[in-house]
Amino acid sequence: MYRKASHSLINMVLILPALAAVSPAPKEVVPDTISGVKPRNVVYILSDDHRFDAMSFLGHQFAETPVMDSIAANGAYLKNALVMMEIDWSVGEIMAALRETGIENDTIFLFTTDNGPWEEFGNHAGKTPFREHKGTSFEGGVRSALTVKYPARLKPGTVNDRAFGSIDLWPTLAALAGISLKENSTDGKNLWPLMSGDEGAENPHDHYFISTDNTLEAALTSDGKWKLHHPHEYRDVVSPGQDGERGETKASQIEESLFHLIDDPLEEKNLIADHPEIAGKLREAAAVYLKQYPPPLK
Repeated sequence: MYRKASHSLINMVLILPALAAVSPAPKEVVPDTISGVKPRNVVYILSDDHRFDAMSFLGHQFAETPVMDSIAANGAYLKNALVMMEIDWSVGEIMAALRETGIENDTIFLFTTDNGPWEEFGNHAGKTPFREHKGTSFEGGVRSALTVKYPARLKPGTVNDRAFGSIDLWPTLAALAGISLKENSTDGKNLWPLMSGDEGAENPHDHYFISTDNTLEAALTSDGKWKLHHPHEYRDVVSPGQDGERGETKASQIEESLFHLIDDPLEEKNLIADHPEIAGKLREAAAVYLKQYPPPLK
């Protein structure tokens, strides 16, 4: 996606290992150094004209379950190690292109994922220490790392453990590029002061809300401390699969539960009986949210 603008010279690259989309069309495709064939998902995503702003997106779907890509297309079965090698190589190609074109210093580079591992695929899914997995509102499904490189304004080695949501990426990038968004065009907010570690920066949200499909399942304080799970059903892995095969799952239930994510990031100890006032505030916030954004009628 390109956006021409005369007021800013910022380029943006967003890479998600676990999504499948490429924008814009590839300028050039180069042979894969691992398999020797031309990969479909490694492209230069830089514009021919670097004088205007550009925002580009590259996703690697095969990172979720390594069963596709150039190596698989060439007849070999793609294993996790080769997935990491190919992602590492493709990111390296992009970084090299940024340096060669002289725009690295003014490019915001983000590397993240949209969810946790697909645990039912077992040894092809990856694993985190957190509870549950992709497709759930537990930390194993929604807590993801984010790496940002922006040489012009972000000091290398900066580490930030503050909570913020992916809904905030778009308005944050727009603000950095000097682009005004229409009012109420997004429920995200500009979180650059928080992301960059400005002293005293606070999250402008009061809460974040987590849904699966049309079901609001959890509410989270924006400081990342408290999380209230509403009673809901979730997909639980009974027996993980092996070597690319899907495992067995069942529908499990969680009762209304309150977790302190700083002390208990694994969501093991329900504190709702000890802190009813906190649970009540999160419950009320969720009710307000549902009035503002009601689920569609079935």
